[in-house]
Amino acid sequence: MKKIILIVVMGLLLFVVGSHDIVAQETGSFTYERAYNDYLYNLDQYQKLHGEYEIAKNGYLKNPTLAAQAEAIVKTKNMLFIRDEVLITYLTALKLKIIDTRGVSANDKLNLATQIDNEVVWHKNHQKRLASSGSLEDLSADSEAGLERFDEFTEILAYKTLTTISVG
Repeated sequence: MKKIILIVVMGLLLFVVGSHDIVAQETGSFTYERAYNDYLYNLDQYQKLHGEYEIAKNGYLKNPTLAAQAEAIVKTKNMLFIRDEVLITYLTALKLKIIDTRGVSANDKLNLATQIDNEVVWHKNHQKRLASSGSLEDLSADSEAGLERFDEFTEILAYKTLTTISVG
């Protein structure tokens, strides 16, 4: 739950820091505003799927049947997939924002954009690994790997990027 609150707070901070610099661009192009809206949509989906996951998990713990286990596996995969998608869209919004931020050196922009791209690749690969997870134990390990990555890299990169945006 702390991670969800942290993601929401980081998203709101990105919106507040970035809202005064949104510039209209040609229709159909992928802009910071579009990326941020994608992030908000995915965050909403995550909250919905996390609730479904909790229900399925509790149902399985109360009544550990094969049917309940199968449902828990599906709901867990869905929740973990969208959790990565939230981070991917958030990082994409950060990347677009840092690229458009005036006052940040081209070198800093390139450095942060490259780091963000690396994080996006990690989370996309993590999503692919979820498809091959066949048990709740596998999914639990996948979830832990995602949380470790968030704690050790993604969160730090997000704060570093937000700090650079606010200073730039």
